[in-house]
Amino acid sequence: MELRVRILEVFNKQFNLADAGGVDLPFEELRMGVIDEWDSLGNLNLLLAIENEFSIRLTTEQLSSIDSLAQLETILADRAK
Repeated sequence: MELRVRILEVFNKQFNLADAGGVDLPFEELRMGVIDEWDSLGNLNLLLAIENEFSIRLTTEQLSSIDSLAQLETILADRAK
């Protein structure tokens, strides 16, 4: 499955958006704050869900700096190389 699709699936599940069809924004514009639930706590929960889905551990620096799905995609793609 394509990386971006997997990230979006985790995102939609984490924020209970799957039944609503997700967020109507381009992937590149999905960042913390675009939905009310995606605040700092929501972001941490999303990153933990990503860690579980991809069986990885993000660094403390990454956990504190990642605030968009595009950043997540870049980090996950780099790890897959």
